[in-house]
Amino acid sequence: MRKERMVIEGVVILVCLIGGIFLWQEISKPMQLPTQSTKELKLSDFPESFKDNTLIIVGDKASDIEMQVANEILEYLETYGKTEEEMKIKCCVECIASFHPAEATKPHCGYFLTHSCKKVLNVSNVFDLEVFGFCEKTLNEKGFKITQEVIYPDGRKVCNLNIYYKPGYCKCPDGSTKIKKINELGEEKEICVDSLKIISYSKITDEDKRNFNLIVIGTPKTNPFFEEVYVMTNAMRVMEEFPGKSKGILEILPNPWNKEKAMLLVEGSDDWGVKAGSKILDEVQDIDKINVIIEWNGKNAVFLKSIPQDKYLLLSLHQEISGSPVMIDFPPKIHFNKDSGILECDSCNFEINKELSAVILNTIELRESGGGGGGGIIPIYTLPDSHNLPFLMKIKYIDSNGTIYLSYANTNIVLKPKEYYTGKFEKEWMGHKVICNIRIDNHGLYSKDKIKLERREGEVYKKGEPITFSINAKVKLWTNELPFKIVNEKGESIKLKHSCDGESGSGFDQYCKNGKIVGKEVYQLCNFSKKWCYGCSDVIFQKEEYVNETFVWDQKEYVEITEECEGKIIRREIKKQVPEGKYQIIVNGKVIKEFIIK
Repeated sequence: MRKERMVIEGVVILVCLIGGIFLWQEISKPMQLPTQSTKELKLSDFPESFKDNTLIIVGDKASDIEMQVANEILEYLETYGKTEEEMKIKCCVECIASFHPAEATKPHCGYFLTHSCKKVLNVSNVFDLEVFGFCEKTLNEKGFKITQEVIYPDGRKVCNLNIYYKPGYCKCPDGSTKIKKINELGEEKEICVDSLKIISYSKITDEDKRNFNLIVIGTPKTNPFFEEVYVMTNAMRVMEEFPGKSKGILEILPNPWNKEKAMLLVEGSDDWGVKAGSKILDEVQDIDKINVIIEWNGKNAVFLKSIPQDKYLLLSLHQEISGSPVMIDFPPKIHFNKDSGILECDSCNFEINKELSAVILNTIELRESGGGGGGGIIPIYTLPDSHNLPFLMKIKYIDSNGTIYLSYANTNIVLKPKEYYTGKFEKEWMGHKVICNIRIDNHGLYSKDKIKLERREGEVYKKGEPITFSINAKVKLWTNELPFKIVNEKGESIKLKHSCDGESGSGFDQYCKNGKIVGKEVYQLCNFSKKWCYGCSDVIFQKEEYVNETFVWDQKEYVEITEECEGKIIRREIKKQVPEGKYQIIVNGKVIKEFIIK
């Protein structure tokens, strides 16, 4: 094999939106979203448009999940863009400012702290002298002066949060804002109030609606505020049957009470749809849409598939890597005809069904020695999620027109059909300086009926030559079983694993040494990955598991040999080359690969 330069191709089937080998799953039929608002607000404007002067509105009888969502969003906004050190300073300023000037009835700093600051300083709604002392010391060390106000090193003053002041007298702490109020004497004064807070539906005023950005959380049943929004805007209306069980909608639009402010709707048909909306907010920050439909699948929040069921998106990813010691297995051979739209793949094992949304054609070019072939640690067609590679690609969202939102090495990329992206990335990885030049092409939407998955009949291997194959499917199997079996031309299964003693969690071999029987426990029961080969269990049950892995078979099987020792017959298992002949690899009762060994 030439080590100077090697190009290896492969296929990736993507499932869902989260790590692992993704398969974009459709939970229900594609849903048409309404036309965009006149103001160019997009979900990518979150959280920037809501980092200040924002009210989070929940229903008076909000569920525990809805309150959890509200608090998570509040904490996210309060800490957005701030380092740990900046948060500590911010919170200490709030604590000290809420306590001064000294009065007969001193306010308790904990009462005025924002949600996130209570966590940073570990203080509740009761004044904590130890925390107060810590904050005084911290601010003094940073050059602050503490009198009746907290004075920043640059001279800015922060006043007590609950005392009226003349306009312009002092600023408010970070996380608070000035509003004009009429004091007890009828004078117009200023007061600092939290600029980010949670408020229940019955307590919000018309003034609040006009003065703040709004984030509305819940379902139409638990939060009546949604009905007010529906009357005044063209926002997508959520009902129990739409978008449906465990589904929700994220939508951004101008605040109808003040078009200069923004409004975000985090709504669902039920609690789980609301939860899905909050959990996927990090992803929508890169999406230039006004609304998306999401679902809680029991473990994660995912986007609902929007492309037609008979179509799939075809991408190609070429990575030219230098400086990396990666080893690479040989993946299936692929061919794509741009003119006809036909995609052919030998020995690919994935299903063409309504769940399939995207296929990625991968090529990796190793520019330096250090690459390997069969038996390597990285099967290319498991990209882009393999944690063993320094550069990772992640698909976030596919629009109905074939536009794709993805990230590569934490760089956000948006590609319309027929567009491409090139970039150069560097990273220190496993003690090496790795350089990767990439090109990602969005070939657009193609018909699924033009995917042709064909097995190679009678492929010939020499004795001892590694045989590589991949599985990308849900597999039914029993405890301790491999997700496949290999049979000879007589239909007999090849013994690919050492026998198992479930009680000990290992295999057991016997040897005769110096005329004595010696036993040895065997934990490495085969030569595939640790997941399938290390140890065993006596708890036997059938399960269904999604398998996306490359396997390399060394053409050997386990055979039992016996001998006599101490007047007894002892047994052990050894690996032995299988005979010449025809073989098949079977998954879920279907042949995925046929070959000949000679």
